[in-house]
Amino acid sequence: FLSSRLAWAKSSKDPRIAAGQQSPLEKKILNLGGVHTTAARQLITQKYQEEYETLCREQALSLDYW
Repeated sequence: FLSSRLAWAKSSKDPRIAAGQQSPLEKKILNLGGVHTTAARQLITQKYQEEYETLCREQALSLDYW
């Protein structure tokens, strides 16, 4: 069941999308020592902030959102 749910990720050509530990963000986190390290937490916080800013920017430009 799980493998059929992730089939789209395995067949995707987008390098940002991967099933399991192949995603670039997961590789960076593992290289930093895992999710419990300070460096990994800072990276996750930075990525969250970037995503939030992008979301806000896209919402501000979207007529459908308003």
